[in-house]
Amino acid sequence: MSASVIITGSNGGVGTALCSVFKAAGYQTIGIDIHTESNHTDCSDYISMDLYRLVNEADYRASQRLKLANVNCHVLINNAAVQLTGPFETYSLEDWRATFSVNVDAAFVLSQFFYDSLKANGGQVLNISSIHQKLSKAAFFAYASSKAALIGLTKSMALAIGSDIRV
Repeated sequence: MSASVIITGSNGGVGTALCSVFKAAGYQTIGIDIHTESNHTDCSDYISMDLYRLVNEADYRASQRLKLANVNCHVLINNAAVQLTGPFETYSLEDWRATFSVNVDAAFVLSQFFYDSLKANGGQVLNISSIHQKLSKAAFFAYASSKAALIGLTKSMALAIGSDIRV
């Protein structure tokens, strides 16, 4: 059986491109996105998943863990993101939390979900950040902050689990 790659945000532009590249390289591509079905044919399998709920609802998280229990993961690409923009003075705490839930916390949760499989396969985790973590615009402050946090998570994961999994 070929190696498998799990790509979150698989229906977006970057996610679609990642699915195409990995499929062409012979990987079994498993797409994860909030939509009920994939919008392209480069996913061998597709899992509809709400990453906000994955992070914030224990029952939903448990059900998704069961759904993913038999997935043999070689590469996990945390690509999904939300980009909720607006003026700082009126930006809601709910939008702030949604941004961090999807852009940072979901990467942590999914990396934990697949840790054993990734370790057994000598696997790797790729967390997709953004230029906005360094160079951004005023209305992108939540997105930029979340992508900077994702860089921090990536560096910390490399220290914590880098002897088992390439991060």
